[in-house]
Amino acid sequence: MRYRLLLLGLFGGLASSVPSLGYPSGITGVTQTGCTCHGSTPSSSTTLTAQSGSGSFRTRPGQTLTLTVIVAHSSQQAAGIDIAVHNQSGQNAGSLSPASGSGLQLSNGELTHTQPKTMSNGQAAFSFSWTAPSTPGLYTLRAAGNAVNNNGNNSGDFWNFLSPVTLTVAGITVLEPNGGETWCAGSTKTIRWNSVGVDNVTIELSANGGQSWTTLATNVPASAGSWSWSIPANQPPGSQYRIRIVDAADAQLFDVSDGNFSISGPPQITQHPQPLQPVCEGTSVTLSVSAQGSGLSYQWRLNGQNIPGATTATYQFVATPSAAGVYDVVVSNACGSTTSDTVRLTVKERPRITQQPQPLTVCAGQRAVFRVTATGSNLRYQWRKNGTPIQGATEATYTIAAVQPTDSGFYDVVVSGDCEPPAYSSQVRLTVGEPPVIVQHPQSQSVRVGQSVTFRVEAQGAELQYQWRKNGVPIAGAVQPTYTIASVQLSDAGGYDCLVWNGCGQTISQVAQLTVTQPGQPVLALRQSTVEFGTLELGDSTAVELHGVLYNAGEDTLRVTAVTLSGAHAADFRLLSGGGSFTLAPQQERTLVLAFIPSALGERTASVQFTANVSSPPSLLLRGSGALPQLRASTDLLDFDTVELGKSRQLSLQLTNPGPLPVTLKELRLSISAAPPFSLVDPPQTPLTLDSGQSLELTLRFAPLVEGLSQQELILIYAGRFHRDSTRVALRGVGKQGVGIRERLPAGVRLRVAPIPATEQVVIAYEVPENIRLQHAVIVSTEGKPVRRLRTGTGSTGMLLWDGRTDTGQPCASGPYWLRLQLGTEWYTIPLLLQR
Repeated sequence: MRYRLLLLGLFGGLASSVPSLGYPSGITGVTQTGCTCHGSTPSSSTTLTAQSGSGSFRTRPGQTLTLTVIVAHSSQQAAGIDIAVHNQSGQNAGSLSPASGSGLQLSNGELTHTQPKTMSNGQAAFSFSWTAPSTPGLYTLRAAGNAVNNNGNNSGDFWNFLSPVTLTVAGITVLEPNGGETWCAGSTKTIRWNSVGVDNVTIELSANGGQSWTTLATNVPASAGSWSWSIPANQPPGSQYRIRIVDAADAQLFDVSDGNFSISGPPQITQHPQPLQPVCEGTSVTLSVSAQGSGLSYQWRLNGQNIPGATTATYQFVATPSAAGVYDVVVSNACGSTTSDTVRLTVKERPRITQQPQPLTVCAGQRAVFRVTATGSNLRYQWRKNGTPIQGATEATYTIAAVQPTDSGFYDVVVSGDCEPPAYSSQVRLTVGEPPVIVQHPQSQSVRVGQSVTFRVEAQGAELQYQWRKNGVPIAGAVQPTYTIASVQLSDAGGYDCLVWNGCGQTISQVAQLTVTQPGQPVLALRQSTVEFGTLELGDSTAVELHGVLYNAGEDTLRVTAVTLSGAHAADFRLLSGGGSFTLAPQQERTLVLAFIPSALGERTASVQFTANVSSPPSLLLRGSGALPQLRASTDLLDFDTVELGKSRQLSLQLTNPGPLPVTLKELRLSISAAPPFSLVDPPQTPLTLDSGQSLELTLRFAPLVEGLSQQELILIYAGRFHRDSTRVALRGVGKQGVGIRERLPAGVRLRVAPIPATEQVVIAYEVPENIRLQHAVIVSTEGKPVRRLRTGTGSTGMLLWDGRTDTGQPCASGPYWLRLQLGTEWYTIPLLLQR
């Protein structure tokens, strides 16, 4: 401690061989507390003054001031000093650096003497430099100095403070706009800044990110910190604007917006949404708008209502029925908004079936009506049976005036329209009810009095009912397929038949004779009353052997003197054996052999009559039918309508054997054609036999190779055992080129149409290069169907003439058409408008 006190005491002494000052190499941190080791209070006899080498204590960030602090005392011999520059928080700021030969050193961010400095003329000058920090502001130069007498102790030493000197680090900071803002032309905005050490500023504007500047205002008091700028309404919009604030007295002192800001006006629409053509639902629709302006936002609207999420310049969506309406878009930015022109979207609905056809059960000969209800644009209907289109069945209802058994099947309807895909109804069944058909008739019988007898009938059909009759009179309670008499009496003898019916009609069985005998008499009895020969092809024959068909059911000898054929068609039947005159003992029987040779179509009947020693002998009914082989197509015209070249369409038809005889399909072929557009798809192998009622489905394809109408015939050759025949189905289709617009004709092709719009006399002048030939010229409807083929020449120039009529001479309706030109191997399409 004594050493420390000794040093402090020496701070005021002279230099000697031992340290003469308490801190001969200086001390820091006393610029505000003072050199209290040399006295408890500052002394006015010691003064400190500061000087600037430039004459000013103002500088710019990062620049250097040359400064000098002078310690003065009239009688002291040496001086020491501590120098610091503080910011507003009292912390060291900037960079201090001692001047060469100044006797100063840098320690702890401050400057202090390296040793006491000898005064000259009562002054000691300490020179140094201060490099300003990068942050503008006011900084304080502080110092504490000591004047010593070199007496070897602290007595007689005097110290004092330097009156704080303000060092101004001049600067400007742009606060607004500082990047990212959008200001609107025609509005008033405030430009704001902070400044230090600046009196007046000049405000400048750059529209190109700082590459060049224009002056907005001069000599604006810097202390105001803001300036209102009335942005001209015609200020060019842009996104690279910047503001520069410049010290009016020092052009090198300025600040620029950190980033670009934008100046914008209300949006300007440069291209409105384009008009829309009617579209089918499911089609992708694109609406777009082009606009000028910065910071643009978009809101598309439907019928004046915002569409959620439709907030870009392009709005793409899939057309649905609910999407139909009026569209526009509001384009906005911070400076206003504008609304586009409106466009209307018409959405054509695809076909939808709202009420399905219903299954039907109808009696043969009655009326059947299928109905469908559908929605959609320009609907068209095609009814089908078992998947095959029905010719002419093209309405919402399909009626069969008189249903036949062959009409049974599954029906549906294809509903098409302007839009794909078509709608397919559910398949519903048409059940054709028929009157009953008796397949086994009751048989004649002979019984004795008191015996039991049962008559039976077997019939086919739905919901059958029965009524037995005797000699045409209904028998009470006899309503089953069998009728039994438990104990036969003589009064029961007679003719019995059965009435069979359902909702579609009735039929009556053959009459069965009941013979009631008494003991001791002969009885001529037949085991059956009818012989069915079935259906034979004309020219064919068949024979049946009726074993024991005739017998003596009595108890006495039966004498038969004649067996004959009678009736309108007796010539179609033959008695081959069993005829003549003969006798039969009781229970003895006789066999007959009969033949059937039909001579005409339809049912043929006759009867076998017996002459015998009995009263009212029964007769044997003969029945058969003559027929020819038949083959029927479900349509006589298969119309494929219009098909584009390079594409194809398939249709089916049904071949049915409607007759009772089997029929053999011998040959299946298409008529000869130079460029056959029709073909059979997976044709069956022939010969092919179809039984009665059996059907065969054929599928044909139409793939046109040329434009216009194509026709062929499907030839079907069929036969039975003795007859051969054929049937034909006409095939029809129209080939067309796909309708489309080539935006440009080939180089060197010139075309001039007059007048425009076209009237009843249109002249189309053309010129083509020598290497291209005008092959065809066709006027085509908007549906793609050829309307008129125009005559072309063979030269490279010529004229096409159209009188506004079709190929058949009918006037064409006013409206749009296409002119289709085949130049070389390519087709080109030119729009025409016919206006009468």
